[in-house]
Amino acid sequence: MTDNLKLIRQARNLAKQRGHKIGEFVVTRIETGFPPISSRGCMVGICEYCGATTAVDSSPPPGIPEIFGEALEKDCPGEVFI
Repeated sequence: MTDNLKLIRQARNLAKQRGHKIGEFVVTRIETGFPPISSRGCMVGICEYCGATTAVDSSPPPGIPEIFGEALEKDCPGEVFI
């Protein structure tokens, strides 16, 4: 659990550098493989401004980062009204 908390803190800080405000992280399942052949658990947080996601997986497969997601790749455009 401590590893997850550390990774979540890192994910929030990385997303914040791009202007995102990540809310609470929740446990979810992500599909793996192409085409998707299985799923595994991870924790996902969503930007409160634009809806971009960031995810944390403390036990990723080889070659896959522990922290990933759209909020780490793109700047936040600010509040988006739907």
